[in-house]
Amino acid sequence: MASRPCAPLVLMPMPKRLRYEHFGSIAGASGVCHTIGAAIGPIGAGRIYDLTGSYSYALDLFVTACILGALATLASFSPESEQSRPMSVAITAP
Repeated sequence: MASRPCAPLVLMPMPKRLRYEHFGSIAGASGVCHTIGAAIGPIGAGRIYDLTGSYSYALDLFVTACILGALATLASFSPESEQSRPMSVAITAP
């Protein structure tokens, strides 16, 4: 429930980066992944706390996952930029 106010912030830039015809599928898959992470995250954090006696390792893991997600988002291309990129063609000798 705490993450629902952030949903529009996540969904608004998606159509610019992704094709509109695939938006529903990608938003749905993103929602499923978010729900799984929201369910498993506290269990994993509790397990890490039980093993180490500290939440610092769990927080480090979650921060690393967020950074990797941000880098993956920044590495994605919009459809317009993907179409404007020159295509590489392999030329083979007969």
